[in-house]
Amino acid sequence: MADTTPDFLRGFLVPLGLGSNNVWTAQSTNTVADERAGDPIAQQNNPMQLIAKGRQSGASDITIKTQSSGFAGDKAGFVFTDNQTSTTYGRDPQNSLSRFQILEFSTSALNGKFFRPAALDTGDGDLLISYTEETTSLHRVRVKKLSVDDVSSEVTVYSFSALISIGYRMLSDICQLPDGSYLIAILQGTAEAANVSTYVSTDDGDTWTRRTFKTLEDEILVGTSTGAGTLTHNPQRLRIAQTQGVILLMIETLFNDTSATKRNRLIQYASTDLGASFRKITTDTEIDDHSFHSISLYAFDGLFRLAYYGDKVPNYMTLPSAFTSAHVLRTAGSFLSISGASCSGTNDLMTDGDLMCYTDDNSSHHIIARDTSSANSYLIHWSQDALSWRKQGQTINGIGRALQTADSSSSIQNSYALSWTGKTIVLTECVSTATNFSLLALHFGGYSSVTLPPAALKESEKAEWNRSGYRFNYLGLDLYSNYSSLTATGAGTETLDAGGVALTAQKFYTASPNLSGLPSSDILDLGLLVHFRIESMSSGDVTNNYRGVNLKIDDGSADYEVTVRISPSSIRIEDDNGSTTKLTLSGLSLNRLECLVSLSTGKVTLFYRDIDAIDNKKRWVDAGTFTGLTDGGGGSAAHTVRFGNLQSTGTLNTQWSHINIAQGFQFSETLHDFTNPDDLMFRIYPSAGSFAWTTDNVLISTADGQTYEGDEYKITPDSNYSINNVFYSVSPTSRVFWRSQSVTSGAVPEQKIALKLDPDTSVHINESLPNDILGIHIAGHNFLTAELQYYSGGSWTAFDTFNTAILSKAVPEGRTLRGDSSAPNQPYFKYNELAGCYIRVQISATDYAYRKIVSNSEGRFGGTSTTTKQSVILLDEKVTLSGISSGNVNIIPKSMSLVINLDGLRFEAIAIRIHSQETYDKDIRIGLLHVGSILIPGKQYQRGRTINITSGTESTETQGGVLYSRNYRPSRRTFRIGWTEGIDISTLQGDNPDPDYWTASLSGSKEPIAIANDVPYLLQGLLDYLQGEKTPIVYLPFIEKSSTPRELLRDDEQALCVLVGDIQIESVLGNELQSTSGELMRVGTMTLQEVL
Repeated sequence: MADTTPDFLRGFLVPLGLGSNNVWTAQSTNTVADERAGDPIAQQNNPMQLIAKGRQSGASDITIKTQSSGFAGDKAGFVFTDNQTSTTYGRDPQNSLSRFQILEFSTSALNGKFFRPAALDTGDGDLLISYTEETTSLHRVRVKKLSVDDVSSEVTVYSFSALISIGYRMLSDICQLPDGSYLIAILQGTAEAANVSTYVSTDDGDTWTRRTFKTLEDEILVGTSTGAGTLTHNPQRLRIAQTQGVILLMIETLFNDTSATKRNRLIQYASTDLGASFRKITTDTEIDDHSFHSISLYAFDGLFRLAYYGDKVPNYMTLPSAFTSAHVLRTAGSFLSISGASCSGTNDLMTDGDLMCYTDDNSSHHIIARDTSSANSYLIHWSQDALSWRKQGQTINGIGRALQTADSSSSIQNSYALSWTGKTIVLTECVSTATNFSLLALHFGGYSSVTLPPAALKESEKAEWNRSGYRFNYLGLDLYSNYSSLTATGAGTETLDAGGVALTAQKFYTASPNLSGLPSSDILDLGLLVHFRIESMSSGDVTNNYRGVNLKIDDGSADYEVTVRISPSSIRIEDDNGSTTKLTLSGLSLNRLECLVSLSTGKVTLFYRDIDAIDNKKRWVDAGTFTGLTDGGGGSAAHTVRFGNLQSTGTLNTQWSHINIAQGFQFSETLHDFTNPDDLMFRIYPSAGSFAWTTDNVLISTADGQTYEGDEYKITPDSNYSINNVFYSVSPTSRVFWRSQSVTSGAVPEQKIALKLDPDTSVHINESLPNDILGIHIAGHNFLTAELQYYSGGSWTAFDTFNTAILSKAVPEGRTLRGDSSAPNQPYFKYNELAGCYIRVQISATDYAYRKIVSNSEGRFGGTSTTTKQSVILLDEKVTLSGISSGNVNIIPKSMSLVINLDGLRFEAIAIRIHSQETYDKDIRIGLLHVGSILIPGKQYQRGRTINITSGTESTETQGGVLYSRNYRPSRRTFRIGWTEGIDISTLQGDNPDPDYWTASLSGSKEPIAIANDVPYLLQGLLDYLQGEKTPIVYLPFIEKSSTPRELLRDDEQALCVLVGDIQIESVLGNELQSTSGELMRVGTMTLQEVL
């Protein structure tokens, strides 16, 4: 039949039903403001539920999986999968050194000396580290904020001139207050008296404000000279903790009176005013009852936990209140004595101790203490309930060790430990033969795609306390040649630097850990496990044995020897006895490199990782397990490890961070048969109320009951400003919107929102839309320009680049604007039509100001004040021009619609690409995004359209005639339209109807977009599709017939509405369902209510 398109089209934008599932993440590049961890979605119906918090963002997508069944805080444990890389991570516990890090490097007093670190986990990925720095000009306490990706910043909290000598070092510690702010306590003063100052930070440690300069009523008499009757103290440690709004402060001193019996003194204080003042708890009569050495303190479960050396061994006590004296509890025997480590000195005057205690996110408790009786090893104890303690990572010799350098002159001191982002961090000072004043961080355990094997007790292989550590740890805190258990070879140089020990030319080291007590069968069958890290390297190759690590195991009758050769581009494993190559990896780009090497009878396994980015998890590459190593015939029983620059070749630079060595004493299985995820060690689920850091800034807690192996919980980012807010099904108002990440100044980066018609991203088929005319409705937006794209054949093509703003020119007068008479576009504005709109005003030849419109008067935006009624726009802030008399203006309306002819086009996805641009809000935002086809009724509705406007104000009148009014919503329009003159639907009847049609495009490839006279049937289907008021449509009272896209920017051109009430259809005359004498139908009033 014929094209009978009228001059004017009217219709409705009917949505396609796109929603959250249609967001094509892989093709979208939009950011989201204020992202957080989304709610964990359980993939099963078992009792345990997870709770998540944190700043999860971007494309983060993780799955928590139960690896061990049971209850949280007890036996239940989890691993997690990073779904972006399909890598699953378990966790190494707290007794295995995983990284050596230099936080502040100095080998000269001119560069500063660093002492007495303390730290606090902020819970959002940052670590606040307080420490004392002494330079040639200043002594100061600083706070370093260290993020999980190694980005750091520092701020000075307190300082004084280095010309003032006080004789002792300032001490500090940090705690978190109930309101989330941070308090730092600093012991400072003069050479004669010390007090405690407190400072508070309310901006995550970036700035600190003094709360009280002197919080102690009675200052502490201090000094460094000792002698009989010298009643002064030499401050040693300061520790604070807060729980339930009360702060406990402990100060450890060395009492200088040599005639006193107890000289390791502990002075206890409590504060109930959040650190404004402290009350002394320790009485003069009890202070000399007991000696406390190397104190450590934390709060857990509303109680304070204190550990220290008492009678030369670690003690642990629980203080129910900050006002409960530790001396009184000690006298009452209300403490636990932990056997294992011991310090030097006497019970009354203990020396050389270094003790730390902490809780692992409230799931377990740990004490790490130096044992001066065993080459200053640091032994570690573990407890789940803080009552019964056991050695962690116990060896076949019954030792639970966290750290051993085997040299008291190359070690650490004055240490502080805590749990952070899933691992243990020990902040500490250097003890080194070479001059080194650096501040260090030792990382223990943490998340890894390869976890270390069980310790000696194989029957308890899945217990957290029974995971292997290392026997020896050679750290880059001292020259390796200074370690007494290492033998240096070669004429190359070694120097300390910020990454560890830097080697040039040939310089390598040999370690020969003894085998005493190791069963002869384990010398080969368990062999060696070596972990090492290189911070940087240059030059060298793997054809020659220039750089690497050599491992040899020999039980006297057989031996195996391999060398892992390393260059900046290759890794190679050589079977030295057989002179054969077992592995060559080439084409690599290595700078920082970490390796795990396991060698046993005839086998070698290598895992490596190219450290191109720092986070809290280790993703290893399995280079393989290689069998058939050549037996060298044996010599004398020994384990030998050589590392460094093994040969010389011109320039050969290597920066070695650390190397760890484990033998069969430490582990009961090798890594040869390790599989991920089956062999991963899990982390215990935190109990209700406690949170455990996982990855991507996500912390989890638990609720309800037990969990079972294989249970999964999926966590993806969420936000109050989620991209899902643009969908009406999620947020039925533009006042709840999507917002991109903001900028402080300049242009907001480009944002792209891609929507796939079929949410299955594996399907790539072009689809037809319901009609040949596409509609896009955007509300609550703040940007000027964007591009509409479609996806077909594997690429994006532009539909249209559109402008969302009404263009004109204006002359500013303070906060007001009048239209310029020379403007090419001088529209009429209704009274208050522009209230709430954004506007960009040109203020110079190249600059623009961004404002919001408060209101406007009615009139023409242009002309002259004497020849027309001008519209005046009131802005929220004045604008001032520079070098121009008038400026271009872009008025962004509160909503706009885009109408585009498809002309037969098919596609599989559509996208809005919002250009990089400046905005009023310094971000990009959209309140509602409606995508659909334009539905055109095949007959124009009749005259008599009504528009009703309600104010959204309710009033109450008192008996005295006083009228009180309250506005509770914006004004709303209601439209009523109808087809009252009757519509002949005869041409739609019969088996093969051929009715007239309408088109909207002038293109030759256009397709019809309406059927003449189909209104009764069309509205019935529309009501059913929309389900009444459930789904909104956009009312478009005028659609121009055109071949180009139409941008509808005024509120009288478009309105987002819901269909209210029913639709009544009446038969006026004619016979039902007949094509020759069919019915004449009348359609009653259709009511459309505007969506606010």
